[in-house]
Amino acid sequence: MKIFYTKKFVSLYKNLPSIIKLKAERQERIFQENIFYPSLNTEKLMPKKNNLWSFRVDGTYRIVFHFEGDSTTFLYIGHHKDIYRFF
Repeated sequence: MKIFYTKKFVSLYKNLPSIIKLKAERQERIFQENIFYPSLNTEKLMPKKNNLWSFRVDGTYRIVFHFEGDSTTFLYIGHHKDIYRFF
């Protein structure tokens, strides 16, 4: 699976604590193997018509993405409470 990163995602990622970056990289490797792997807790975000999904980096942080076919674009990484403020 090919993953693309928006400028916003890259900017947010750069400002994360080092431990969260490491967790995000680990979860991204799992995501590339199976986007619905149980530990990712992948879910479609509301409203469902926007076709946005998220998966868990850890208990607090999430990555928001959308996908089409065999490519995915990571849009956001941050605290789960901020996801809906971003979109």
